Amino acid sequence: MSQMKEVYQDRKRIVDVINDILETTWTEYDFENGKELDVPPSWRIHIGYLIRKYKDHGWIVTRNITISSESSHTRRDYLNFKNPVFKQVPRELRSRHVKM
Repeated sequence: MSQMKEVYQDRKRIVDVINDILETTWTEYDFENGKELDVPPSWRIHIGYLIRKYKDHGWIVTRNITISSESSHTRRDYLNFKNPVFKQVPRELRSRHVKM
């Protein structure tokens, strides 16, 4: 298999995983603060592509890395997804488990 085909298949698999998570029920906290997804090490080489792809489709995406000095300098690498359209969804619809 060519290297480009492998990259394409890896990206497609990652996008499928992200979409499955984004299509689940959003809590009120998620509506306000975004939905967080941890970034496995295997995704890191694709981060730029993934962020651009979701931004091109109207999402607000930020990558965050936090370091905790409390537990052996543990590092958390995660993406935060927000959809500006969700801010316009009335609260009564949010409580009915509106999906995107």
